Amino acid sequence: MFSAFFRFAAGAALRVCVFAAAVLVAVQSQAIVRYSNDYRSPRNPERGIRKSTTLIILHTTEAPARSSLNKLSQRGEAHYCVVENGTVYRIVDRDREAFHAGRSMWNGKSNVDEFSVGIEVVGYHNKQPTLLQLSALKELLVELKALYGIDDAHVLCHSHVAYGAPNKWHLRSHRGRKQCGMLFAMGSVRTKLGLTQRPSYDPDVRAKRLVQADKYLEKVLYGREDLFSSVYGIGNVKGVSPTAPSKVNPAAAVAANPSTRQDSSASRLESLLKDLDAGRGGKSADRTAIGPAKADQKPVVTAARPPAARKPAANRPAASARQPATAVRQAKPPASAVPEVPDGIKVLGTHGKTIYEVAGNEAASPRTIIVKTDGTFCRGSELTRTEAAKLHVGTKVLLGYAVGGPVSAGNGPIKICGSAWKLPTTYYLVQGTLVSGDKVDDRRIRAGTYIFHRQ
Repeated sequence: MFSAFFRFAAGAALRVCVFAAAVLVAVQSQAIVRYSNDYRSPRNPERGIRKSTTLIILHTTEAPARSSLNKLSQRGEAHYCVVENGTVYRIVDRDREAFHAGRSMWNGKSNVDEFSVGIEVVGYHNKQPTLLQLSALKELLVELKALYGIDDAHVLCHSHVAYGAPNKWHLRSHRGRKQCGMLFAMGSVRTKLGLTQRPSYDPDVRAKRLVQADKYLEKVLYGREDLFSSVYGIGNVKGVSPTAPSKVNPAAAVAANPSTRQDSSASRLESLLKDLDAGRGGKSADRTAIGPAKADQKPVVTAARPPAARKPAANRPAASARQPATAVRQAKPPASAVPEVPDGIKVLGTHGKTIYEVAGNEAASPRTIIVKTDGTFCRGSELTRTEAAKLHVGTKVLLGYAVGGPVSAGNGPIKICGSAWKLPTTYYLVQGTLVSGDKVDDRRIRAGTYIFHRQ
């Protein structure tokens, strides 16, 4: 009897130990990601709940952790931020809208904030994240993909979705405004994140909703990561397949602008492009996934920061005497160098003499809003060429906007444009003056007020 009792007790103890071990393993597996609420944004209560979530957007902060976290928290510009030691900071509640994508479009749908989760990774678009960051980001992606039913091909980087408004260099809305997070389009990095698919073309450029303004960025995002890896020393790893056959011809010459790099990578990029033009394929074919860069291909880690000004040395030759090895001067700057007005308003006389210089081919678009100096407004599609010629200096132009309103008792700002009603990029026409959503006085939003919000 006693031996049977001891056998039963031993079996029970063994089962308890096995159960405890299983629980411990489960707890440890769930504790891979270290979350912190230390930088939770005070903007949370004012952000609306997203109606759908179909994309995950990866960003790079292009700045150190402390300043990035402070900015993200104050403005509510991301859902998560992953720092170098792998800690994941929650910024905005994951089901709410975080204003991380700015002027954006993907597959015909603009304002990507309304249907995406935004993750900032502390670091730079041309520098590989730390192993701890990659590990934490991988686990975070596993959780979010399962939660929202998102597949690998819909985990994108900011440079996939950002686009620029027309300007004097590009007459139409164009892709190529940002390089933020571009390394997360690379197969080598996506493999480390457990992502096995990626988009092979830009659906908005293919559908002619946008035009391509940065051929180099396009090649990197959609299959030519050897251009990126050879310049920045981040190797390629096979194993990530595109979701559809790409129309990019790898043997074709690459049209790129070396002047967009404000560092020593420009000469390496230009040299590589010459090799491609000559059909030699460049030097990147010999690189490995984890092998160190060669001495003349050292990773550039400060490309996002302008070079510090230096006092001329006494023994340094004059600027006119120095011969840059491969510098190429362009008559006009690339899209990435075109300054954008922070509040999104362009002014006739400041950004161009005519509406056509300011808005390009979209001057006659119904999504171009013209606020005249007398305080009235019209859509670009409502403006005749004669009227366009008579617009005065100081006329304000908003590109890619919808007209909402007028405000009435049963048609308030939230009903008109949802959570965008308080955005700094949303404008109210108050007594002939444009007032941004984050500064508008709720008491001055009277019946008859029109609202302009990004579309």
